[in-house]
Amino acid sequence: MRRTVVLGLSLVLLAACGGGNDDAPVTVTPLGGDAVPREILGLRVEVEDVEERLSTDSEPYVEAVGLYSLRDGDRLEATLQVSRFADDVDAEDEVFRQSIVDQIGSTEAKAFRMADEIVYLTASKRQNVAVFFEDRSFIVLSTLETFEHSRALLREVMELDL
Repeated sequence: MRRTVVLGLSLVLLAACGGGNDDAPVTVTPLGGDAVPREILGLRVEVEDVEERLSTDSEPYVEAVGLYSLRDGDRLEATLQVSRFADDVDAEDEVFRQSIVDQIGSTEAKAFRMADEIVYLTASKRQNVAVFFEDRSFIVLSTLETFEHSRALLREVMELDL
C-alpha cells in the first residue's frame, strides 16, 4: 500500500489570497528545482507540478510557491512547500504569520524555539507538520508520522537558504 503525504497547498494559497496592492496584481509563479537541493537527509527531492493550483481570482500574499516531494526510493516520506511573500506584504507581522499558521494542520499549532528560529508544530492525518518563516518566505514541512527522522529533517531544511 502506497502511503502519501498530503500538503495543504490549496489551503495555504486560499489563506494567502486577498491581500496586496489593488493597482498592481501579483502573479503567483512556481519555484523551480533550483530552489532546493536534489537530496536532503538522504531523501531524493522531486519538484511537484503546482501550476494548476496557483490560479486565483484575487491578489495573493505570495508571489512564488514551490512544492517538493522527499522520497526514500519510491516511498514518499515528506513534502516541502516554500512560499515567497509578495513585496508589499509585511512578512514580519506576527498577527499575519499566526493567521497563516492557524490554517495549516488539523491541530492547534504549538510554537517551539529551534536554534534561533520559532517553529510551529501541528499535525494532520498521520502527519507531522512544521511551519517556519525565513526572511520573505514561509516553509511548511510535512512528514509521515512513521518517519523516524522528522526532527533531523526539519533541522536540515532550516539550514537551507530558502
